[in-house]
Amino acid sequence: MQGQTDTGAETVHSSSSTTRSSNPQPHIVIVGGGIIGCTTAYYILDALRSRTLEASYASLSFPPSSVDSNTNPQPKVTLLEASIHGPAQGASGKAGGLLAKWAYPHELVDVSFSQHQALAERHNGKDRWGFRFVKCGSWEGEVPGDDGDEEEEGEGYSGNKASGRRLPKDLLWLRESLTHSWSPLSSSDLKADTPSELAQAQVHPYEFTTAMLELAKDMGLEYVQGRVTDIVVQPSGKGTQEVTGVQYLSPSTGSAAQSLDATHVLITAGAWSPSILSSMKGSRVRLPIKGSRAHSVTFRPPSPSIPVAPYIVFTQAARKRKSSKRQRITTTSSSPDDSPFGDPEIYARPTNEIYACGATDNSVPFPITVDDVQVDSKACARIVRDVGRIMDVKALATNQLGEGGHNVVSLEELVHREQACYLPVVTSGVEGPIVGEAKSIANGLYLGVGHTCWGICNAPGTAKALTELILDGEIRCADLSALDPSRFLQ
Repeated sequence: MQGQTDTGAETVHSSSSTTRSSNPQPHIVIVGGGIIGCTTAYYILDALRSRTLEASYASLSFPPSSVDSNTNPQPKVTLLEASIHGPAQGASGKAGGLLAKWAYPHELVDVSFSQHQALAERHNGKDRWGFRFVKCGSWEGEVPGDDGDEEEEGEGYSGNKASGRRLPKDLLWLRESLTHSWSPLSSSDLKADTPSELAQAQVHPYEFTTAMLELAKDMGLEYVQGRVTDIVVQPSGKGTQEVTGVQYLSPSTGSAAQSLDATHVLITAGAWSPSILSSMKGSRVRLPIKGSRAHSVTFRPPSPSIPVAPYIVFTQAARKRKSSKRQRITTTSSSPDDSPFGDPEIYARPTNEIYACGATDNSVPFPITVDDVQVDSKACARIVRDVGRIMDVKALATNQLGEGGHNVVSLEELVHREQACYLPVVTSGVEGPIVGEAKSIANGLYLGVGHTCWGICNAPGTAKALTELILDGEIRCADLSALDPSRFLQ
């Protein structure tokens, strides 16, 4: 949608004639209110707060001579989010929240993990978004009911019962009788004397994302609800294009398009980023990202006084070979009862909650917005079934002293939420994410997209890198040349 729509919708304000040099105020517009967008807004405003007005304008390509501290406003940062329900409605609110030193790409992880620690220390992340160090391991065992076997419930099921305890002594919510092996995903965890030496930590993604947004608002961020329909560009006079604004639709104005002038536009819309780029008038650039739907289920013990040991578990049926732990994309069966064990990932959270997710699928058309994501009840039922096969439900209803008395018969009784989201997967054959300025499209257009299942982990590193690039013209925190948009755009 460019200016006037085909239906004759009125354009409230057009930015098509605005140039960066004539705009009296630098304006950074971030498209997408997920974890990358909200965290980047925080980092940009935090960096600007420590600079003089002259330095801020100069870093955003405004000549110092044009700055008058008496008349020039501070650089402006606006975040646009399409969902009518607010920020973090996609993967940023429905992911597991694992932070791992062994995640990928390593050059981004090295920055992100330490930044997560720093943010938690600075803003009480322990209480605000559940930051804590955790142990993470790979569980392999006998799965009752898999491959057509009859499932046997309760403690009477022995399977290939191991001699002696294989699980960590405090990991009581998995069934020891089914366990063949347990191994930490990082060998360094075996040498860790304190939690802070562990190779993994976790956050609650929704709480982290919304906290970043609120902290950014406290520093002056403007939050706008609207679905972007066009990124406005114009010739820069140097044989290239430059961004001058964005157009969007807001629920408050119906079909009337609204516009924002912009000197810098950052796209952080996850799986919806390709549709935003393709909406640009005359654009033939294809962003190689595909959304892959992932379902998850959360469970809560019947009493908040019953602790859930802090472990993240990657599961595997003993008779099956597990694919890469980085990402498993398969098509699930139509019935939750006739499909094999789906190797769910299980996350204990500090809120006394357990999160579990299964394989991803692409069985339905990709939705127009995050608010249109469909939740497949059968996919969630498979997750509940698989987790219930290996979890000691009784342990979730009884504390470690054997007290509780809660008459929980099945895991289904502890289900709290069933949900789905889309992971943004890079499809070009080059490992993402995509982080940097998309100069081949327009100067001033930046991308922070394609983080697959590691968006929560890599959000602070991405935010720090983009902040340095936007404000200082180069990324200094790490060598992210392998993630530059020029390697991905077609």
